[in-house]
Amino acid sequence: MPANSSSLSGQGQTVCVTGAGGFIASWIVKLLLEKGYSVKGTVRNPADPKNSHLMELEGAQERLTLCKAHLLDYESLKEAIQGCDGVFHTASPAIEDPEQMMEPAVTGTKNVMMAAAEAKVRRVVITSSIGAVYMDPNRSPDVVVDESCWSDLEYCKNTKNFYCYGKTVAEQGAWDLAKKKGVDLVVVNPVVVIGPLLQPTVNATTIHILKYLNGAVRTYANAVQGYVHVRDVALAHIVVFETPSAAGRYICSERVLHRGEVVEILAKFFPEYPIPTKCSDEKNPRKQPYKFTNQKIKNLADPKNSHLMELEGAQERLTLCKAHLLDYESLKEAIQGCDGVFHTASPAIEDPEKMMEPEVTGTRNVMTAAAEAKVRRVVLTSSTWTPTGALMLSLMNLAGVILSIARAPSQLNEMALQNLYCYGKTVAEQGAWDLAKKKGVDLVVVNPVVVLGPLLQPTVNATTIHILKYLNGAVKTYANAVQGYVHVRDVALAHIVVFETPSASGRYICSERMLHRGEVLEILAKFFPEYPIPTKCSDEKNPRKQPYKFTNQKIKDLGIEFIPVKQCLYETVKSLQENGHLPIPKLAEDSVKTH
Repeated sequence: MPANSSSLSGQGQTVCVTGAGGFIASWIVKLLLEKGYSVKGTVRNPADPKNSHLMELEGAQERLTLCKAHLLDYESLKEAIQGCDGVFHTASPAIEDPEQMMEPAVTGTKNVMMAAAEAKVRRVVITSSIGAVYMDPNRSPDVVVDESCWSDLEYCKNTKNFYCYGKTVAEQGAWDLAKKKGVDLVVVNPVVVIGPLLQPTVNATTIHILKYLNGAVRTYANAVQGYVHVRDVALAHIVVFETPSAAGRYICSERVLHRGEVVEILAKFFPEYPIPTKCSDEKNPRKQPYKFTNQKIKNLADPKNSHLMELEGAQERLTLCKAHLLDYESLKEAIQGCDGVFHTASPAIEDPEKMMEPEVTGTRNVMTAAAEAKVRRVVLTSSTWTPTGALMLSLMNLAGVILSIARAPSQLNEMALQNLYCYGKTVAEQGAWDLAKKKGVDLVVVNPVVVLGPLLQPTVNATTIHILKYLNGAVKTYANAVQGYVHVRDVALAHIVVFETPSASGRYICSERMLHRGEVLEILAKFFPEYPIPTKCSDEKNPRKQPYKFTNQKIKDLGIEFIPVKQCLYETVKSLQENGHLPIPKLAEDSVKTH
């Protein structure tokens, strides 16, 4: 899981981890401490040597407190949870005797939820299990197991699988209490969790592997199970706690393997051990792995993409797919089953070797995958600085030339070659048109100018930096240059309009207005006089560059009405302020407070 586990996002927050000495819980404590949290860990006996590893973790001496508590002792849990911002409830017995297991599993979870509700914690994260998800004999093998699935309680009882029964009843009870008490609850449902031990004792899931290495068993079962690394499970708990949009249940599994595949992997790495080679059930067909999806937790793993899952409708209708422009198979998997593709991914790198391959090869991979998936239409985000743009670079100073998207592509000239962004965009778009013709793909291209407007993502992109540098004092002068500007919402809407309009074809320039850089700064200075906006041009010897003429009529004919550049610039700066990328000068803050 690629989420950053070491950023100090937990500073100033205190959380409680129940059963802190356990396999998963120990890793949760470790990662929480690394992220700056103060942790209260509940254990039956803080002085027990089996818990001593916790106090050896980095940051433990300063920020870890072990609290004596028991799942069936409500007052002890209440005391441990009081004053906490959140609770990670991982404590759970793994006992086959139903009478011994059910009470701590079910009553213990209820006690934790009640104490958390009373303490008014921000969120509770419960460690449930895949055992509360997939135990259903009536589910077809073709059905993909996801977070909406629940284990059948009667089936669990009849098969005497009391672990799955207890986990299911405990989780269902937690959801009922969360609704009744108004607790923000999120649940992680891991499969078989394996990986390095932090605790000195061997836990149940590790014994599952150990028995194949120490000669305890001579055969392996005809069975399938999901497996996941303990660090990923621990990190998943923290990610769902820290992500405001996280909700519901999250399956945590890397892969489902037959037991025979597990022992094959072990034998490859550790041939010196007496690892079984024979199945205990050779009469029946080999069990096939069930289908599952772990996409929901993967969608939360990268913080820079977390804003996407907070969009309206995202929880129900947005799936983030792990893919790379140079990995054709990942693109093919993402595009399969789609009606259309919007290819907007593009690097903005000045190194030609680093930029050209993802730009050109990436676009080719997208087009090829789209052709194979037989999508209805592909909409490509290119740029005004493409073949026509290359021509524009050399002709922009000639009076009377109107830049039209219908102009035939020209050969790249030396000036275009010096601008690697333009070069990459040009080659990529030309390649896309060639592939579209060859593979029969319905391709439409949007060619925007400099795109500005409010940020939805947490990072600052290249075109926004183009404005930011004039506000934060990074530059003292402005260039003698002209550029086109357009609002990001208009560009996004243009993509959708050309996708939805059957008659749309070819290329569409997307620009509201051309401005000299000096005009841009005059607008910024009028709206935001409190910033050190440059007033001097870096080139005062040569005549002021004149804006080239262009037409945006083709996209306007499809119904696009452009937001004025002045509003675009204003909204860009306000967004930079609101997202913490541009400090508001104290004088301006005082002015706001007094009005």
